[in-house]
Amino acid sequence: MLVRSDGYWLFDRRDPWPVYEDIDWAAEKDEDWLASIKNYDVQHLVFPSPEKVAIWGYWTERYDRREQTVMVRSALVSPSNADALVRAVGDQGHYDFVLPSFEDFGEIDEGQFVLKGWVTEEGRHDGLDANDPWAAEMSKRVDVPQEEFRDKLRAKSKDLGRKWGSGKGELFWSEVWSEAEEQSTWRQSGDRLLANRIALQDLIASTGRSIVLEVFVERRINRREYESAIESGGNTNPFKREFFIVENGDD
Repeated sequence: MLVRSDGYWLFDRRDPWPVYEDIDWAAEKDEDWLASIKNYDVQHLVFPSPEKVAIWGYWTERYDRREQTVMVRSALVSPSNADALVRAVGDQGHYDFVLPSFEDFGEIDEGQFVLKGWVTEEGRHDGLDANDPWAAEMSKRVDVPQEEFRDKLRAKSKDLGRKWGSGKGELFWSEVWSEAEEQSTWRQSGDRLLANRIALQDLIASTGRSIVLEVFVERRINRREYESAIESGGNTNPFKREFFIVENGDD
């Protein structure tokens, strides 16, 4: 049995890597590169174009021993308490709480306070092609809008799950990639789920909720065995975390 349930190989879903990152790898010292994350604009990671919004994803880019990881998540939230929930979640550590997926333990339903996941995973972790070298480091499970919300938007899958559309056109785009340049220390792999702003407007209208987006960016140095933490930039991995609230399709 293959990883995918539709008879296609995992490699069939391998997409070109999206060229949108703007990482400055040129800092001479590792500690300077780590520190520069404080000036890194994360908004383009969530809003890569005027029409599209990243609603879920996890990807890593590495050059030599420097590595940057990005995580994007989203959830539905009660409009009247969206700001309060964002502040409450933001006060907790990233590793203590992240926005939930559908029916995840992090969902909240306490009177006027509602935080509900609407993205879920599809696929298997094992299969005959799980170690296919042509699939490289591709994610074996793909994030998609949960069926309840797809039905609300009448979204249907096409192109092996790369796109979801309705009579209004394309609503969601799923990207899965893994790339490395030959004889190079650069590599990138990950996945992300994008939504058309029209889809978000319709989802907000049909659920009566707003949408909160979370983006988390972390940098690290992959140390050599003989290096101390001080020599390679310190003991902690610096990160940047921001939230955005989408109401009526506008952030």
